[in-house]
Amino acid sequence: MRKLLLVFLATAAPAFAQDTHGPHTHRTAQLQSLGDVAFNNSGNATAQKPFLTGLALLHSFEYDRAAQSFRDAVKADPNFALAYWMDAFTSSKVVWGLDDPAAARATLARLAPTAQARLALARTPSEGAFGRSVEAFYADGDLRSRIAAFSKSMRSWASTAPTDHEARAFAALAIIWEAFQLRGAAADSLNREAVAHAQYVFDKNPRHPGAAHYIIHASDNPAGAERGLHAAREYSRIAPDAEHALHMPSHIFLPLGLWEDMVQSNERSWKASRSAITDPASAWQSDWHGLNWLQYAYLQLGRWKDARALIDTARALTPSMQGRVSSKEFPDGAYIVEQLAFRYGSETGDWSHFPIDTVAINANDSSISDRAKFMASASLYQRATVAALRGDSVAAKAGANALPASRRSMATMVGITLLEKAGDSSAVIAALETLRPGARVDRYSSMAPSPLRNIDETLGAALVAAGRPEDAIAIYREALRDRPRRAASLMGLARAQSAAGDSAGARQTREELTKMWHRADAEARSRIGAR
Repeated sequence: MRKLLLVFLATAAPAFAQDTHGPHTHRTAQLQSLGDVAFNNSGNATAQKPFLTGLALLHSFEYDRAAQSFRDAVKADPNFALAYWMDAFTSSKVVWGLDDPAAARATLARLAPTAQARLALARTPSEGAFGRSVEAFYADGDLRSRIAAFSKSMRSWASTAPTDHEARAFAALAIIWEAFQLRGAAADSLNREAVAHAQYVFDKNPRHPGAAHYIIHASDNPAGAERGLHAAREYSRIAPDAEHALHMPSHIFLPLGLWEDMVQSNERSWKASRSAITDPASAWQSDWHGLNWLQYAYLQLGRWKDARALIDTARALTPSMQGRVSSKEFPDGAYIVEQLAFRYGSETGDWSHFPIDTVAINANDSSISDRAKFMASASLYQRATVAALRGDSVAAKAGANALPASRRSMATMVGITLLEKAGDSSAVIAALETLRPGARVDRYSSMAPSPLRNIDETLGAALVAAGRPEDAIAIYREALRDRPRRAASLMGLARAQSAAGDSAGARQTREELTKMWHRADAEARSRIGAR
């Protein structure tokens, strides 16, 4: 268990101040390492510190630590209904593709056998409002319908208590969950609604961890990243003891191409993750998500040696990860070596580090989490792609055929790689131009380092090889509009410009890359002048 350091700031008022607007106690905590939170609740005095600590942790998606804090609050006050609802809520990590309603319902059952009986135990309006939302979320139904019910209930709370910071913060989270299921203008509309709720809280309390966090989540796309930059700059200062808060600013830095900031964010997150693990047998609990993002940023800066070292780090820390994938456990550690090695090959052209023996999980297994299903599909795609690049068409086709029907675009990309290997540029271009419209960057959806090869850059290279550099230039420029300062796109653009006879343009693009790669490895820097 990670050690939690809480330092209460000296204030004019006590840390737990009285609410003069009603008969109930308004509990407030200012936690130097986790941010400032408040919730009008009825728990006894002993339960306040663990409860409010859990609330701050929950807003930073530190789910395991939050759950333990809420359980500590229940131990202090067994009749504290709100702590049970909060504990149950930690079972759903929707943005991460993880949801365990059975575990949540088991927690709720320990409070009382029915929703009606549980809601009767709420002793403040805020407790009742949050309780109704959680009960709506864990009623029967699929995830989409449960999110809709949760969001409706949270919106109702926020509308009836528009100055309540927790009502507005949790409403923002609920709306983000809705937006996460959509694309395009529909997602953008919801994200703007979420930002409005979170920004209200952030303006009133600049140290509220959820406010900053949810502004970032509702802005982590090419269209909205600028609006989330201030929150991204502040969040790690608000909650430096929350590992996720150290990583989360990267979700704004990536769509803006702020690679140095992204490196600093994830180096801190990875260090915090490793420091928190004292048992070597628990290495699989490391922050592999942040390590993925760190490698991506290293690669954009031409720090290939550092990016390559992360593959070795992951390999050393995960010797017994095989099969450690279920609906309750992160699959991140099982696939981390493969993911890092694949990205390294995609960005540098060096596939020698890609593992031969990797974990194999059935991507169609209904018992595993959505996160595990996606990673299993990406693994099939990656292994099939590398097989194609190595000339093993039989293994490549077998891997592509094993992909779920919902991942047919991955299978198509494997087929394109086989065409590349055969040197059929015309067929590659035709296939990519067919696939590309549906795979274009959605400017209103969340961005993350992709586990797939970049379609724009693959198409650009094929166009140059086919003697169509002007068309390649247009593709690279469009790619850089959506993913600014991507190293491979800049290198591809420079080569296309050179092939088109635009020596001045090629020189300018290389100068841009040289400035970005001021700390790059000699191996990487040698590529800048390559034609």
